[in-house]
Amino acid sequence: MRGRAVIVIAVLTMGLGACTPDGDDPGPVDTGGLTRAQYDAAVNLARHEVETQDAEVTLATAVLKHNAGRNAPSNTGHPCTGDEVLKVRLIGTFPHTVTTGTPGGGSTTVTEMDIKADPATGDACLIGVGTGKDARPQPGATVLQLG
Repeated sequence: MRGRAVIVIAVLTMGLGACTPDGDDPGPVDTGGLTRAQYDAAVNLARHEVETQDAEVTLATAVLKHNAGRNAPSNTGHPCTGDEVLKVRLIGTFPHTVTTGTPGGGSTTVTEMDIKADPATGDACLIGVGTGKDARPQPGATVLQLG
């Protein structure tokens, strides 16, 4: 009888071990006020820009906002015409992004990249940059896990 109890415990332990996350699975991610699809779209946009720009990002955030610029021109070829827009902000260094300067002869070093995207498709519709020394995340934004 004791032999059966040990076998049952061993089988249960092995079965539970198979159900727990291993070192490769980070477990559940806090998507903040975003749906899982919106969060995933924001992460994909951020990763694409990091790779394209060879950027070193210290913080990536996203927030869903009312689209005040529904008829605004796009600089990506994909307009955002819906009621809401997904705003992704990347803070870090962007060595392949060049600016022509700022009014008053300020810094031309890009420290922030802002991406507006259609939350349904994940297509970026407007990409802008900032050159300020004090780049900050958007209020109420969800921190994106890019790693």
